[in-house]
Parts: sequence; structure tokens; C-alpha cells
Amino acid sequence: GGAANAGGKDGKHRSRRKKISSDGGGGGAHENDSSLSEAKIEDRLKIRTLILEGDIAAAKALMSDCFDGIFRQNSALSFNLDLQHFVELMRDHDVEAALTFARKELARHGNELSEQENERLLSAMGLVAYDDVSASPASHLLDRKHRDDLAALVNSEVMGYLGISRTSRLERVFQQLMAAQAMLAGEN
Repeated sequence: GGAANAGGKDGKHRSRRKKISSDGGGGGAHENDSSLSEAKIEDRLKIRTLILEGDIAAAKALMSDCFDGIFRQNSALSFNLDLQHFVELMRDHDVEAALTFARKELARHGNELSEQENERLLSAMGLVAYDDVSASPASHLLDRKHRDDLAALVNSEVMGYLGISRTSRLERVFQQLMAAQAMLAGEN
């Protein structure tokens, strides 16, 4: 009985994903479609958790599965995830795997990188020169904050891809509150 239910649930989940894909990717989901939004919230939370845990490969695979075409539309997002994957391999002191990954995956981004992205890539590659990566000038890439920032960026990009506002209602209310407070302070 339980396996049939699980299969049925997966089937429903897949049909929601197909709806997004058949709409051409971005913009297929709307905030008023609650069942679709709930599924996408679950997917976004799973992706966030994977990024925060440092499992970038699994996060990227889940994104490809859930949000078909997102990396074709946003190569910078793909680069950011690939760069973090390289950093995670270096965190684990797996230099050989990191170099192989850099040759196969990071090299694909070479011609399309902005100057800033190229600088970030070079900085991350500097981790290879240190037996103790925490002693590297690029050790800030190992900080928890870097994973947090990447998770927030990914969530924002996924929301944009789905046609959902990149800022939450709470953030918009807070921004309005800050603007009103600034106006009131200017009147005094």
C-alpha cells in the first residue's frame, strides 16, 4: 500500500514539473497556484539545505530536475554553483578531484565569464596552492556565510525563473517601512 502511495505522490509531483516545462520554463508558475507553489517551495527548501550542507552536486542535480532549463537561461548561476563545488572539494582536501572538476566543468565557463567572475575563479584556484586551505588568501570562500549567500542567490534566481517576485512579501513590507521611516525622519 505505501509504495503505491509514494508512487502516486511522485507522479503528481512530476506532473506539476511537466506543467512548468511545457510553459517554456520561466514564468510557468504563479503565486495563486497553491499546489504548484507548495511543491516548488519544498524543492527550493531541499536545494537550500543541500547548498548549506555543501552538497553542491546534489543541489545542482535537483535544480536541473525541478527547474528544467534554468541553467540554459542563467549560465552565471551554473558558474556560481560549479565554483562552490570546487571550493567544497578543496575543503575536503580532495585536490585531485578538484582539479579534475576544474578542467571538466569550470573550464566550460571560460569564454562567458565576466571580469568579476574570472577574478573569483582565479581566487578560488589559489586554494590549490595551500596544503592548509584555511591559510589561503581565499579562505573566506570556506566560510559558512559564503554558502548562505549562495543559497540566497539560488533561491532568488529560482523565484525569478518561476515568475515569482524575488523578494518576499515580508521583505517588501520591511522595505516600505524603512522608506516611510526615512521620510518621517526627514520631516523632523
